[in-house]
Amino acid sequence: MAREIELRIQTPKEKLFLDWLGKNAAFKSDILQTDYYLDRIENPYFYFDDCHKLQSDYWLRIRSNNGIYILCLKIVHRDENENYLYSDEYETKISDLENTLKIYENLGYYKAITVKKHRREWVYKDFIVAYDSIEHLGNFFEIELKSGNLSYENGKNKIEKFISSILNEEFTLSKEGYPSLLYSLTNSNV
Repeated sequence: MAREIELRIQTPKEKLFLDWLGKNAAFKSDILQTDYYLDRIENPYFYFDDCHKLQSDYWLRIRSNNGIYILCLKIVHRDENENYLYSDEYETKISDLENTLKIYENLGYYKAITVKKHRREWVYKDFIVAYDSIEHLGNFFEIELKSGNLSYENGKNKIEKFISSILNEEFTLSKEGYPSLLYSLTNSNV
């Protein structure tokens, strides 16, 4: 199990950040990913918070990543006000996407949300920086702290300090994950 401490941002200074990464960070990958988020038909994991935003304390995902398939469960930790803090992440490779989806379907799960993204990643010191182009959503940066031995608050502060050193204060934190953002977008006319 890995503790995932990350922040997702949007900025009007995308080019500045990308240029900085090109000069200062080690390029890691350029990949196309499709994430299938599964939910149960009975006793669903997904629910709506007081602001009518889609939430889950268990994000069950199968990722198709350039022909590699990874099953992942993220168990969400929240503060006393139910705000997201971090996730415990369990991952394993699977060899057959279609049969794995069929197994889950026969256990009462369905593909609830599909996220399609083009991801470019860099490594800089203790950070993994991903630049994600999400179909129907736009562009985001995800900055993850590689060393998970810090408290959430210390890890978050370290990430924010890193971002601010490049962008000053010209960025917006995204408090929702891609599945929630996509759900809100596709159901905004309902």
